[in-house]
Amino acid sequence: MGHGNLSGQPTGDTVAVVRQDAGRRWGPLDAPRYQPVHHSHSGEPHVSADVPSQLPPPNAAWPTPMPAALPPAVARPLRGRAKIASIALAVIGVLALACAVVLMRQAADVNGMDPARWNGENPYQDDELVARSWSGPLGLELLGAAAFIPWFYRARTNIEALSPGPRTLGKGWAVGGWIVPLGMAVLPAIVAHDIWKGSVSEQTAHEGRPRARHLLLWGWWLTFAAASFLYGRSLTGHTSPDKVREGKATAAELLDGAHRSFVMASFGLVLTAVAAAFAIAVIHRITAMQARLMED
Repeated sequence: MGHGNLSGQPTGDTVAVVRQDAGRRWGPLDAPRYQPVHHSHSGEPHVSADVPSQLPPPNAAWPTPMPAALPPAVARPLRGRAKIASIALAVIGVLALACAVVLMRQAADVNGMDPARWNGENPYQDDELVARSWSGPLGLELLGAAAFIPWFYRARTNIEALSPGPRTLGKGWAVGGWIVPLGMAVLPAIVAHDIWKGSVSEQTAHEGRPRARHLLLWGWWLTFAAASFLYGRSLTGHTSPDKVREGKATAAELLDGAHRSFVMASFGLVLTAVAAAFAIAVIHRITAMQARLMED
């Protein structure tokens, strides 16, 4: 096979390949064709007669690839997750009420204590039962989150298949909304309303009427938010026994702060039980509505 000389001119039987029909529709009978161009010994190009001569247009472009299709959304039954969440929330409600009783009794004992006779003991760890009841709300919230959020996320994912359409927030917020600082005060409630609205159909119009939605969802969220606020306030609104020992506070301030903290924590625990009851009702209602949609 011949090679080009030093002047850059082709010699011999050098074969160039010219791409033809660039930018046209790709098809089984209309694929890109290549036309051999032979150069004679004189240097003049000679095109084969059996292949039509057509150079590609100057603005020829490659065909645009089609985007890969996303997998379709799939709705899955909620009954298993709903049962686990409901049992866990019922246990939380009972334990919250039991802790509230213990803390109310401790509040009464602290309120009747003479500051002059304070012996240096920590009123928040007076005995093991009080200590466990005092730290109980945090453990109850973690247990509730572990049981409730899987159901919550699955319910939000289901409406992508059962009732496609725009929503206020994406399904990722069914999990992320619980951990965003400040946003966790409103984001889960917004997602809950999206889930409820997406679960309503002609068959479930009565169960999912707006009045029931506002009563159950706002009842659940407001009692839960109030319980979290009261417990958080009870942890920060009291005087530490160490400050009394260091002379930075008095025994009267310690006992007064402990009384207020026990009372706030007790009310917070009662609201936690009420919020758990509302949450069970929400779970039952949404699970039933989505089950009806899947049957249809």
